[in-house]
Amino acid sequence: YFIIDAANQNAEPRFIKHPYKYAQSAYFNHDVDRQIYRHNPKWLTMSGPQLEINDHGTPFWVQTVYESEAFSHRINYQQLHVVVMNAQTGSQQTYRLKDLPKFIDEGITSDAAADMNTFFGKFRHGYWNFSHTDLIKPTNNGPENGVTSIFNRDGSISYFTDFTNPNSKADSAMGYSMINARTGKLTYYSANGIMDSTGAKENADQNYKAQQWHASMPILYNVNGRPTWVMTILDSSHAIRGYYYLDAKDQ
Repeated sequence: YFIIDAANQNAEPRFIKHPYKYAQSAYFNHDVDRQIYRHNPKWLTMSGPQLEINDHGTPFWVQTVYESEAFSHRINYQQLHVVVMNAQTGSQQTYRLKDLPKFIDEGITSDAAADMNTFFGKFRHGYWNFSHTDLIKPTNNGPENGVTSIFNRDGSISYFTDFTNPNSKADSAMGYSMINARTGKLTYYSANGIMDSTGAKENADQNYKAQQWHASMPILYNVNGRPTWVMTILDSSHAIRGYYYLDAKDQ
């Protein structure tokens, strides 16, 4: 596998010679999805497996799984489990979120986090919200299945995404969520009078239309007390050209 420094735009990928035989590109019983399902037939998957590395450099596949509720077949997001499989030996174990090994950073994969955001936007006032009061939807502008990974001060990871009004064409954000990648806890923050990430990206793209550069990975920061969209500017070859700051309340 390769490791690359995410904080250095000039970093070169570093190849780690640590062979493993269970992979998404493998065939038959060495296919990681097939191997996980064989040992966990009662669990349903809500994400593709992600590769994580332990403190000794050993690669593990991590996949978020669930059991559907008996009658509704809905996902109980309070009862998610995680399958952790050794990519070298194929041995695996299913954990509750609170019992995850310490080296696992993202027991909730980005796929699962995106599903949680969609579910929250539809049902935050319950299943019987027939008037569709306060419906919101994620903008899905993150690079990882609609979410963006954020490193917290303690080194843990959360997934960020902003929400907009599904019944309006205005580019205003209703709020944003942070999902803890280890615990699965979703925290929603309301917002008033700020542009959503779609509008922020369009603003940046317009400024670089002649160069054919485009904005990526919009994240909402607090800069000097102002809500500010910070975006990475990429050229046509996806090389980083710089960073774009946009006041979310006054473009």
